[in-house]
Amino acid sequence: MIRRTNILKTLCVPVAAVSLAACSDTLPGGPGGGDRDAIGFRGAPETRAAVNGFAAGDAFSVWAWCRSAQDVQDTPVPVFDAERVYTGDGSTWTYEHTEYWADGRTYAFYALFPDREALAAAAGAVSCVPGENGVRLTVSGFDAQQTGEGAVDLMTARRTVTYDAAEGPSSVSLKFAHELARLAFRVRTQGREVEIVSFKVNGAGYAGDFVRTEETATWTLRERTVADDGIFAVSGLSVGASDVADLLGDVLVPPQTLEETGAPELTLVYRLAGEPEATSHTVSASLRTSSVTQWQAGQSYAYTLDLRTGTLVLTVTIRPWIEEDAEVDWKPSTPAGTADRNQFMAI
Repeated sequence: MIRRTNILKTLCVPVAAVSLAACSDTLPGGPGGGDRDAIGFRGAPETRAAVNGFAAGDAFSVWAWCRSAQDVQDTPVPVFDAERVYTGDGSTWTYEHTEYWADGRTYAFYALFPDREALAAAAGAVSCVPGENGVRLTVSGFDAQQTGEGAVDLMTARRTVTYDAAEGPSSVSLKFAHELARLAFRVRTQGREVEIVSFKVNGAGYAGDFVRTEETATWTLRERTVADDGIFAVSGLSVGASDVADLLGDVLVPPQTLEETGAPELTLVYRLAGEPEATSHTVSASLRTSSVTQWQAGQSYAYTLDLRTGTLVLTVTIRPWIEEDAEVDWKPSTPAGTADRNQFMAI
């Protein structure tokens, strides 16, 4: 079981409060004349697999509770329950069940990307419930075997805000953290074309249960890749002379420790240009190295296999998750499109 207490916050999804007024949707809305304003959601860049920025149709789920700011023992009142916040154009956000701010109330927001509906294809169940030790967000039966464009970038965010009507509308910035590690497997050729007969990663944890609490993120692995399961595998690729090829695309897996015994390993079967079809070379290498003894959430690990005639050199590069425009704070005084840029070096 992997427990993480220092969360790498890599993304800011602004949940812009337009002005507000209560824990339920029963109050009238609108500024002036004592009317109320609804909680709004606007513009949110995000990093998903190999894509920077939200696209039309993207969505995340939001849970929220509010209570008295003066009484910490006050029973939290539900505001949002897995509310689907979605965009039709990649920049404008909306949701169906309008809620309003209440003066002097403290709001606790929790968010999950992708939204619960979209996540159903990769997870058995999703829940977010308050308890004696705070809110507990659970994703059970998460399966990360899809790669490339099909990889699911699981992210979470939380934020607590106390609304003061005297200060007027304010923004709620949800800073998302990647809850998976990002892997890449590449082959570099030198001087000769290479045919990849087969490539496979075995022993890598790809399925499990995830729990996010107020302080920690915990993964319990349930499944690991094994021979002949077809997971994290590819065959029949041709790589040109002096070229670099990405074998699997993005591989996003739960964070995990790479034990000295039984660590994940890759196996590559290849043939050099001009060699008889019956000829092949098989090499295997542990994915645990002197510099990489675990795959951490929010980090990228690029394994490069440098093929020369009859030899293989394996190197691994560790970088932060690629991102652009990671922070956007949509305050009423901030013009749309203004952003604090936090760019990470690409692999």
